[in-house]
Amino acid sequence: MKAVHKFPAICGEKDPSVTLSLDDVCKKELATMFAHMGQETGAHYPGTNGVEEEWRQGLYHVSEMGCSNTGGGCDYGQCTGWVQEIYPCVAG
Repeated sequence: MKAVHKFPAICGEKDPSVTLSLDDVCKKELATMFAHMGQETGAHYPGTNGVEEEWRQGLYHVSEMGCSNTGGGCDYGQCTGWVQEIYPCVAG
């Protein structure tokens, strides 16, 4: 919610041709943002055997996967293993 606060246009405007109320547009915007955040940061483990349901696994990954994250940044030249196979990194 702190991030949303930094962008006043979120939930603050709508296309005049849209028949929804500003409140309904805001609900859709927030639902879309949370769904995207859950998809991009979720653990995506099946919800069985004591593991939370998948929709509750958002924010599991809070840093770039396969990245060393040293010095406050990401050195994409350090990509190894499965990350290198899926996303060929250019060292340099």
